[in-house]
Formats: sequence, C-alpha cells, structure tokens
Amino acid sequence: MADNSRKRISGLARGYKQYVEEFYRFATQYYPDILETVNDASVGGFLIDLNASVADNLSNYIDKAYGETQLDQATTRRALFSIARTKGLKIPGKKASLVEVEISCEVPLNATGTGPNTDYYPVIKKGAQATGGGATFELLYDVNFSFQFDHNGISNRLIRPKVDSNGTLIGYTITKREIMSNSTSKIFKVVISPRMVVPFMEIVLPDINVLSVDSIICKEGNFNSTPTMAEFNVLDEFVDKREKIWKYFEVESLLEDKLFLPKTYNSISDPDQLPQQVIVTEEIKDIDNTYTTFNTSVVRGEWRPIKHKFVTEYTDRGFFKVIFGAGDVYHLPLEATPTQKLMAQMINNQNMGILPTVGHTMWILYRTGGGTVSNIAPHIINNFSAKEVEIKGEVQPSAENTIKMDNVKRSLSVRNVSPAMGGKDEPSIEEIRYMIKYNNLAQNRCVTIKDYVERINKMPGLYGTPYRTSIIEKNNIIFIYVLGIDPNGHITDMVTTALLDNISNYLSEYKMIGDYVIIKPGRVINLQAEVDVIINKGYETNSVVRAIQNKIAEFFDTENRKMGENIFVSQLIRELVSLDGVENLIEVRLYNIYNGVYNTNRVNQPVITGQINEEGFWEPVIDSLNRVQIDLKASDNIIYGNSDSMFEIFSKDTDIKVRVKQM
Repeated sequence: MADNSRKRISGLARGYKQYVEEFYRFATQYYPDILETVNDASVGGFLIDLNASVADNLSNYIDKAYGETQLDQATTRRALFSIARTKGLKIPGKKASLVEVEISCEVPLNATGTGPNTDYYPVIKKGAQATGGGATFELLYDVNFSFQFDHNGISNRLIRPKVDSNGTLIGYTITKREIMSNSTSKIFKVVISPRMVVPFMEIVLPDINVLSVDSIICKEGNFNSTPTMAEFNVLDEFVDKREKIWKYFEVESLLEDKLFLPKTYNSISDPDQLPQQVIVTEEIKDIDNTYTTFNTSVVRGEWRPIKHKFVTEYTDRGFFKVIFGAGDVYHLPLEATPTQKLMAQMINNQNMGILPTVGHTMWILYRTGGGTVSNIAPHIINNFSAKEVEIKGEVQPSAENTIKMDNVKRSLSVRNVSPAMGGKDEPSIEEIRYMIKYNNLAQNRCVTIKDYVERINKMPGLYGTPYRTSIIEKNNIIFIYVLGIDPNGHITDMVTTALLDNISNYLSEYKMIGDYVIIKPGRVINLQAEVDVIINKGYETNSVVRAIQNKIAEFFDTENRKMGENIFVSQLIRELVSLDGVENLIEVRLYNIYNGVYNTNRVNQPVITGQINEEGFWEPVIDSLNRVQIDLKASDNIIYGNSDSMFEIFSKDTDIKVRVKQM
C-alpha cells in the first residue's frame, strides 16, 4: 500500500503563482501519467488553477484574521476593542467639555441689617441645566450657597453688598463659581424578565452618545412612576429596605468586593429607617487660638462590602453597555444548615455581584452629550433651562417669608466666565492603537510615593479634600502631611480629624502590607517681605508700589505653590525688575514671623540676628515686630522648604512693605 502521509503541498507556498507551481510539482512527482495530459485547456489544468485560487484566498483570509489579533496590524475597531479588553484597558467614548460658570443670587438683609440673611441661601440641586449657543450644560454636584467651598474644598464664594441709588444697603449678591458639564441626564427604564437574567447579563443603552451611568436603582414590582433624584443620589446599597429598593454601584472590576462609602447609622427606635450619613462639621483655628465652626462639612467614609455592582464599557459601534455579575439571590430556609449556606454561596457566586431579580423594575440614570461641538466660547451660557432649588427660609412661615424666597429664586442667574473646553469625539483607530500600546496594567496598589499622591487625589470630594498634600518616606515609614484652607482663603494646619480618618481608611485598601503610614497636619510658615526700590519719576509712585505688592503677593500665592517647595528669590527679583516704573531694585528682605502672630512655625535656615541661649544653643532674636530676618546671603537667595511645611504671606497689606528711595 502506498504511503500517502508523505504526499503533501509545501506550507511555504504563498500567492496564486506559487500554488500553481507547487501543484504542478506535486503532480509531476506523484502522478506523472496525469501530468502528460495537463495543459491550459485541459481538465487537469482547470483543477490546478481552481485549487490554487482556493488556496490563495484561504491563505489571505488566514493572514488577515491573524493580523487582526496583532496590535500593529489590526484595522477594525472590533479587533482593537478585543485586544484592549485582554490588556485590561477600557476604551473611552466621547468626552464632555467642562466650563466654569458664575452662579449668582440676591439675598435679603439679616434682622440687624448688618449682613446677608443666611436663612435664604439657596441650594441648587445636582442636575440643574443651563443653556446657551445651542448647548446644554449640567451641574455635577449640588451648589450650596451656605458653603464657602466647593466639593473639592476650594474657596469659591464671593459676597458683595448691594446698594440702591441713595447708597443704602438693601441686600447682598452671593456668587459661587462652579463647574458644569456638557451633558443631559436621561433615565432608561426596564422591567427585568426571566430571559434577561443570565450570568453577566448585559443592558445596552439606547443612545449613541452616552457619557456615563450615574446611578442604577431596582425596585420590586412594575411601576410607571420614576424615582426621585434624592433616591438616585443615595450612597447606600439599600435605598429603602421597607420598600425593597436597591441601588447598584459601578466598580472597575466585578471582583471588587468593597467600596468607599459614607458611614451610616439607623435610629435605635427604628432600625429599619433609611440610612443617614454621618456628617462632621469643619472647625478652623483663628489667630487668637479660638475655634470657629463654619458651614462646610465632610462625610465620614469607610470601606463597606458591596454585592450590588456593575461595570460598563463601550461597544465597537459606539453604544454603552452595562454588565452585571453572575450571582443570584438564593432564598434559604429559615433554619438553613451551615452546609446549605455554603452551597448557596458556591452556587450563586455572589462575590462577583448579584444579578437583578426577575419582576423588578430597573431605572438607569445616565448622561449623554460631549464631542468637539460642546466646546463653546465664553459668555454664551446665559440662563437656567431646568433647576431644582431649595431654600430653608425662616423658622416661622409667613407671606413675607414666601415672597423673599421667591425673590431669591427669581434672582438666580448663570453665565460662563471662560470657554468650555475638553470636549472630544470618540478615539480614532490610531488613537486606540496607541492607548493599548502604552497602557500599563495597574495593580491598584500604592507602591511608590507617586502612587500615594495619585490615590489621595482620587478620593471622592464628599469625604473631604486636603488643600495641599506632601508625602515622604523615612525609615520605611510613609509620612503624609496635609494642609487645609480656611473660609478666608488662608492655608491652615487645622484640618479635621474626619478628613485625616477618611484618608487613612481610604488608603487602607491600597497600601502595601508592609507600609506603615502616618497622616498628620503640615505646618504653615508665614513670611513678610520688604523691598527697597527707586521708582522712575515719570510714573505715579502709588501705582508702582501697588504693582510691586501685587507681584509679590502673586509670587507667594499658595495656589501657585506646593508643600516643601523651595523658593528662589532671584525669580522674584527678576519679576520685580521687569515691572514698569521700577528704575532700580535696591534690596529684598524676607522675614519669618512666628511669635504667635499667626503661628509659631519657624524656617529651617540661618537668620540674620541670633544669640546663644542659656543652654548653649544658638537661637534667633525676635525684633519688635515679632519676626526674624532670613539670611538670604547665607542660603544663596533660597528659602528652603521642608516636606511638611508651606510658605504663605498672610496679608498683602500688612506683610508686604515697599520703601521708595529718592534719588
């Protein structure tokens, strides 16, 4: 019997011509009698040409299919999305532009006529929409005019008196600077049917320009009504235990079993009541060492187990997909044995999330918008198209009280003070290719100092936000120093224990097992500046002096500085010399004021005057203004910063002096 296992076509052949040659070689070697009758007009020639064409097409198809699995050769979005998924990269969709807006209102005087009546400060709820130039922008967070700060802890409120034509004070104009996003909130409702509930069930939203999913709520039964925004905003799995309303949270991976959520409590008398968030009021230390409580607050957070969760991703056709877990609610008997409980856990795999229940109604709150068309010029947004406003008003309701609240609501206005920027269309194929190529799989762990800084910056603003953070490592101990900001915009080392606890709890899930982390307030070092100058006679002296003061204040502005940053005085000198009217800069002197005027923190470098104390140590001598002069010559015109401290000039008027010398 002939050995047919060795009769084969070479796998090195490529292309039609090579296949024809290979088939002729094959026929010549193994079927020489048939080859004598093969020519272009024969049946044998036809069969060889046919097989060569088929082989060539199959070869091209295989090459193309293989190429679509390779990053540099893939040409379709579907193939690139598949590669990205295996690399652990989530491809983004459209990006919405962001815009800074000024939201203003007018509030009446208080009972004494000396200030604004805080009872009439409004709260504009998240989701309020403003329009202009054919674009719609939406508030991402509540705007509470009672708060000096926004959700990131940045001071953003301005209070201006309002007077009539006679100069009489009649009220106050309150302005808040906030961020709005080019988006529109929508709600998608679906009743969960039996055929939908499968492991890792998917729901594709109907819009093509979905930006994100904000909230998902499930409720037992079929309903025509829609949940309130308050229910959508509840940060707890159990929106209402009595009504069997559940909330699903978005996670990066279905394997995540915890989320950083607000601490909650229930009434002792009614343990089934709705969960209440634990809110802590901020306290700031004044100059006279007294504590002032002001109306901004943070919520105490904690890591809590989570089973109602979902992940999202874009499809290659641009649709937005919501994916749930694989577990199901398993109803155990009242007296279930430990074995039955273990079986239920293994069967339902609730660790990857609980699937929605058949017969429940699901509402998905999501936002649409974005794209390059959302980038608009300044002063285009000019009115609210939709808003929900709450005003506490006075304790005793009255007709006058109602009129005042209506006046405040009517006075609300909005305008964008800067252009809307950041809007972008979905990434192109080449952009996706580069995203995948330069994507590094994150471990979600704080391994380096940079990891700690980035992770703290990702902590939701609801739990407090440090104004400045500095992180160093000493002897295998991670030291984290934080500074806050007071209602007047000054940095302060008086940060609440709630913020420190939240940072500690938040980092506990990310830090390495061997890392020992210490979180403590930083130090504020207050400076004073004196400048001697000669001013050109052609310029008005007071104007040049003010320009010098403003330039020094801008140079030391904490908005432009980091904790632990060195200050190079030569840079300040260069900016002062460039000012119009400054003929000659004679000298710059810097002082550290620390004898209890603002605080007792001292610079860590030589000063001009000092003495040996009774213990034999050198100490600086404080002048009559409770300060010591920094020896800039000894430090090469550098003010050295420490990792735990930050410099500040507290008052431009009293801490910056300009002495003009006459020629």
